[in-house]
Amino acid sequence: MTNGDERAVLPELLLAGLEAVLFAADEPVPIRRMVRALERYKLDLIEAGLKELRRRYNGASRGVELVELGGGWQLFTKRPFVRAIERALGPQSRIRTRLSNAALETLAIVAYRQPVTRGEIEAVRGVDCSGTLTSLQEHKLIEVTGRAESPGRPHLYGTTEDFLNYFGLRHLGELPPPEQELLDLETARGGVRVAVDGPAGSGKSTVARLAATRLGLVYVDTGAIYRALTWLAQGEGVDFDDPAVLVETAREAELVLEAEGGATRLRLNGKRVGAEIRTPEVTAAIRHLADLPPIRDRVNALVRRAAEELPGGVIVEGRDTGSLLFPDTPYKLYLTASVQERARRRLEQEKARGRGGSLPEIEERILERDKADTTRTYGALQKMPEALVIDTDGLTIQEVVEAVVEAVRRRRAEIEGEPEPESTADEDARGGVESDGEAAEAEGSASQTPQGEES
Repeated sequence: MTNGDERAVLPELLLAGLEAVLFAADEPVPIRRMVRALERYKLDLIEAGLKELRRRYNGASRGVELVELGGGWQLFTKRPFVRAIERALGPQSRIRTRLSNAALETLAIVAYRQPVTRGEIEAVRGVDCSGTLTSLQEHKLIEVTGRAESPGRPHLYGTTEDFLNYFGLRHLGELPPPEQELLDLETARGGVRVAVDGPAGSGKSTVARLAATRLGLVYVDTGAIYRALTWLAQGEGVDFDDPAVLVETAREAELVLEAEGGATRLRLNGKRVGAEIRTPEVTAAIRHLADLPPIRDRVNALVRRAAEELPGGVIVEGRDTGSLLFPDTPYKLYLTASVQERARRRLEQEKARGRGGSLPEIEERILERDKADTTRTYGALQKMPEALVIDTDGLTIQEVVEAVVEAVRRRRAEIEGEPEPESTADEDARGGVESDGEAAEAEGSASQTPQGEES
């Protein structure tokens, strides 16, 4: 086997070994020490591996840089990221908590990026964090929330209820905005995030799926995650009036999002979910889980992680995607329609399924749902001031898809080449609408969300 062939077969094993040596060192590491530590690899291959690591780390989206100095190689945290992490929780937090700088830096990364692996934390801090992570776990500020679907299945870390109490927060949505450098890093780690919010029946689901295809993005069905957790709780006989048990059930569940055909499919405890999560029984009970802040935080963290790992970017629809899930994305849309229009669509949907109902009754239910969605204590439906409003009344699916695609492309062009335009908060873009017949056809797929999804 030639060196070139070996690089093609084993580059990640080599790079992982080099990273382990570099992260564990607090001084420049001579190449001869790396050769001894990684004895299976020859000198020229190790040199090539160091050059590849330097190329990866020195990119704008990474928090560390690999530098050759003093006859060796060493990782350094870039100054902009040091400043961002140091300011993320503010100087008063240091005084009040008496945590070390290293602990606060690590805690800030976990809080803003959870779930996150030790390797990802160390890629930003540039030092071995095993001792700091152990200390934070002993203080019950962070905990292991699962394992990553990557080689070695490393632990995933997240914050605890004690963390919220420690900093006087009711939920993660009250975390102060991190510094811009940290936001820039977060944005650079993945692609475009398109957040589509709006009331039930406004046409979000079908439009988001079709727009994802046009834009080359992956459609993430957040509603399927809440449905799967509800279905799991029902199967385990969980008491839906006991929030603590529901939260524990959700935390213990193994959730994995996989991209397939421009959308995500969900694996629950190793098995793909399908039509079983689309039953009326699940629909009736989903609100018990979807309204609990710890569960919404878990689902949002899962979607954020998928957005980082999926190529190109994602489009997500729901009621809090622009406010809680991706609050910093510049791609925010709000689809709306009148109560009368949404009731008309729902009535057609019910008729197509062989069910009864009258227009006044459905209008009353929609008004009740709107009131519930907009007054929830956490994850309430709201139109963000910077979101582009698309009125879907009486319009075709294709028209609203075109409006969404054009809005995203125009915003991307503004970001990449021109100054930001004035706020579009008061604009009404004419677009298309999700037909109820198509929503009904989508019921059988876990990668599609029916109208009225409790997300």
